[in-house]
Amino acid sequence: MTVRAIYVQPDGRIIIGGNFNYVANQYRSHLARLHSDGTLDASYRADVTASTSQLSDGVFRILGQPDGTVYVAGFFTVIAGQLRQGLARFTPNGVVDSSYIPTSEQANITALCLQRDGKLVVGGSFSRLGGAPRENIARLLPSGLADPTFNPSINTSLLRTVIEQADGKLIVGGPFTLIANSYRSQVARLNVNGTIDPSFAPDASGALRAPVIDGVYSLQISSSGILYIGGGFTMIGAQALPGLARLQLPFPHFSVPPASVVTAIGGSATFAVAVTGDPTSYQWRKDGIELAGATSSSFTISSVKASDAGTYDVIATNAILPATSAPATLTIAAATVPPTISAAPANLTVLAGAPSTLTVTPAGTAPFTYQWLRNGTPITGATSATLTLDATLVSDAAAYSVKVTNSAGSITSSAATLTVTPISRISNLSVLTSLSSPTDSFTLGYVIGGNATTGSKPLLLRAAGPSLAALG
Repeated sequence: MTVRAIYVQPDGRIIIGGNFNYVANQYRSHLARLHSDGTLDASYRADVTASTSQLSDGVFRILGQPDGTVYVAGFFTVIAGQLRQGLARFTPNGVVDSSYIPTSEQANITALCLQRDGKLVVGGSFSRLGGAPRENIARLLPSGLADPTFNPSINTSLLRTVIEQADGKLIVGGPFTLIANSYRSQVARLNVNGTIDPSFAPDASGALRAPVIDGVYSLQISSSGILYIGGGFTMIGAQALPGLARLQLPFPHFSVPPASVVTAIGGSATFAVAVTGDPTSYQWRKDGIELAGATSSSFTISSVKASDAGTYDVIATNAILPATSAPATLTIAAATVPPTISAAPANLTVLAGAPSTLTVTPAGTAPFTYQWLRNGTPITGATSATLTLDATLVSDAAAYSVKVTNSAGSITSSAATLTVTPISRISNLSVLTSLSSPTDSFTLGYVIGGNATTGSKPLLLRAAGPSLAALG
């Protein structure tokens, strides 16, 4: 039993193809389906009649589409009771598609590649496919007809494997030496229209099973842009690489990824990237959905709406691979409310020399900045919500206000009046006489100084002696 092809369906069941007649002791000719636990699916019968009885016959490729359609290719003439030459298409319910008959002439198919545009690249050994002359390679439309824009031709040999690059170019492999009228040994790259890509010529040579020339059997491009080549060769270019080679292909790299943006409704937001690896196209996405027209290295929303909030990334593609940037988020900031005065500074009266404090309480969107003013003139260094004078001078008496600012505007509070009351004091005290006996008396003269000298001012005198009773 030789299994050459395996396809796991979306429901977990497994279609296998190759050169065999029995699976799990039940007759199944070259094609069978297993349950996910490995047991035979008895409901699936799509037996294949091989082109000949040789071990090289049977099923070579099984390729599934996202919609459940399955292509089966190989060396056969009948599949599931239907006449098909090397290629058949099954509908999602497992029935051979009666409308899909690419050829009625002998065709042995060994390579399949479903392109991103839905076209099917077919390789093998044939001279006619899709209703048109095609030499061992063809591209079929979904109808099964040959694509008239693609006819590279592989002379005298077959195609064993084909893969598509992100830009639509095809890398093909097999034991050939001539493709699209150009010399290429066992591996080549075709442009979208089927012409040879002159920039790609690694050329495999030699044979592990000499004199048999097996050529390239398998091709795969990794997510990091490495092309793996497997087959029966002994050399790639001038290097001895028997059976397996690795080529580094340039791939897009984000040297500057997109940065997240925070903005308010009505503001603007720009995402931008820098990419190495010769990108040829860009596609921006929001929450995984492509944005129409967003196809450059930067993307700008000139007037942000609430619905624009989300996660943004960009797919940069070069000739080899697509690469997806790290995500960036667009966050809608709460609208900034201009400041208002919730509590203005209040009028204040203090004694000279005492501390004084004026305070403002703003409303709106923080953060705020403050600038206190004295009689309308800014006070140097007075930039907090509270203005404090540690020792108030009489000259500090004035009208005080404060300007409060945020990103949406500014407002100046009403003025608070600071009144400073001076302290009265004895500025002169003269002794005109002295006491020499208990019967003597004296006269004391004084002056009350300061700005608060009007009106009645109390005075406290202290003295000692037996004759002070006469003073009252």
